[in-house]
Amino acid sequence: MDKVRQNMADVERKLGKANAIADKGDGKMTVKEVIKLARKGKSINSTMNKGITNYSAAEPTEQEAREILNQMKNIFEMEEKQMNFAVQNKSTFDKLHVAGMVKKNLLKSEESAGTLSKVMVQKSPPSLKEEAEALDSRSRKSFATTIAMYANAVGGEDQVPDKEDDSD
Repeated sequence: MDKVRQNMADVERKLGKANAIADKGDGKMTVKEVIKLARKGKSINSTMNKGITNYSAAEPTEQEAREILNQMKNIFEMEEKQMNFAVQNKSTFDKLHVAGMVKKNLLKSEESAGTLSKVMVQKSPPSLKEEAEALDSRSRKSFATTIAMYANAVGGEDQVPDKEDDSD
């Protein structure tokens, strides 16, 4: 479980860095910063995927499951901040011709976060199952709403190669 906790701590740290970049706000983002956020997103997804692998192989105690659930709540709140940023800055991303890149990143994030959330629900003991399912449902709804806003977004998809990330 130490590996799982470390993976989740790494995701939190990376999301914190991504949110610091995003805090520049609407109208102040440049293409370079959007690309940096996309690379950071790839790194976050990679770390989440490690967490999925490690958590899938673990048998957490109730206390360990509670700790992971609490980390997941924090991660989701940080992801929600990213999604709110994507919604608020859609017009800026369209003007910069990178809305397609944002959409691509959102879809990959939704996949990683959804899989991690599914594992979290599966690993939750009965006493935490309802809370874990509620977090999973909230996450899925937030991603669906944000991605719907980018349904027809194009531009920038090829600016960050699939193998390139900002792994720190």
